Amino acid sequence: MIKFLMKEGAYSDVIREAQEAVELALKGMLRKLGIEPPKQESHINLIHQEDNQCRKT
Repeated sequence: MIKFLMKEGAYSDVIREAQEAVELALKGMLRKLGIEPPKQESHINLIHQEDNQCRKT
């Protein structure tokens, strides 16, 4: 899909599709680690919070 959108020059759609793919991958990784990703919060904020907690231990 992304390759098709690139060929069509629909760059904003390429960015949106790529972002969704990254978010889904990130949610999967968080769940694999036993962390339930929030429904609304930014995932990057959650990663920083978890990283800070790991560094404290």
